[in-house]
Amino acid sequence: MINKYLKIGIIGMLVFMLSMGCCPDGDCPCSNEEVSEFQCAPREGTITRFNAGLEDNPEVITDPQYTVNYTPVPEYSIHTFEFPFNPMSSGSLPNDQRFTANNGIQYIPIATLPVDDFGIDANLSYAVIDAKPSNNLMNGDILVDSIHIESGQDPYAFIKVRGSFTGVSERINPSLDAPPQFLSESSADMCEYMQSNIDDDNIDIMNLRENLSEFGEDAVDGNNNSIAVVENYFLAQNENPVVLNSRGQIVIDENGDINPYTVVPDSKFETELESISAALIANFSDARNKLNELLNNKNIRSVSLRVQIGDVFFYRAKNGRDFLVTVINIDERDVGQAYKKRLSIMFNEI
Repeated sequence: MINKYLKIGIIGMLVFMLSMGCCPDGDCPCSNEEVSEFQCAPREGTITRFNAGLEDNPEVITDPQYTVNYTPVPEYSIHTFEFPFNPMSSGSLPNDQRFTANNGIQYIPIATLPVDDFGIDANLSYAVIDAKPSNNLMNGDILVDSIHIESGQDPYAFIKVRGSFTGVSERINPSLDAPPQFLSESSADMCEYMQSNIDDDNIDIMNLRENLSEFGEDAVDGNNNSIAVVENYFLAQNENPVVLNSRGQIVIDENGDINPYTVVPDSKFETELESISAALIANFSDARNKLNELLNNKNIRSVSLRVQIGDVFFYRAKNGRDFLVTVINIDERDVGQAYKKRLSIMFNEI
């Protein structure tokens, strides 16, 4: 009886491993022959440019109680695209609720240190912040960092990815055998493109798996020039951290000024903040050095990738699934008047 259940368990485990996709760690004998009969079932997703901005000078109401009403900018959008684990899904667009407009939070802390590390008794933190999450802090797979639509130039976008990326088509793959860009929105065309290039070994799945790099940091174009813009978050000597309260709001900005919108006038907290603000500011330099050391030790950085319509790339999502992805559109509604700009993709699991 035990042997029977043991066999069932082993079979079940093998089935589960196969369902996770071939070569999840890139270290097994996967070949184009094993994917030559893959199921072509293209799915689509459209992602709006990420912008958590708020209008300046929020409305302040003092009666009957102190209230601050923040207004998102017209371009406000805090979603990313998350690739599906289930073949029944076309993915999702999770909002990043760490950017909470009603609390005036239009940034994310990339690195933090409690102020009590510096002998200051308060529920506050020094922080390095950014208007978008770093790659390792993204809650989805693709974030649209910026979109560029200019007269006489092919539209292009910078995206950030949470998983691993490598180029497939000739513009973002230096191989002489790289297939051309995919310039169609047809699912049937995409099936033919993928199947014919896999059969001809122009799309070599094993080689693509070997060339994946985290966040696409090593991705290059057809001329071996990097398509990745890599930036660190280190504070320069003339830059200071901010001070955040327990809700994540800025209470002292990088200039050392108390934020009037995050403290209630005549409150106990305001009195306490004023009494320790000098000590908080005096420790800016030490906090800067420790935050930079933390960023360096954890290798936290921002990696953005330049893509344009027709680009095809191979992507390992944060859920472990592998996909061939095509950029099918980069546009804005009512050009010249639009607030929202979007990037659309078509993808197929491999």
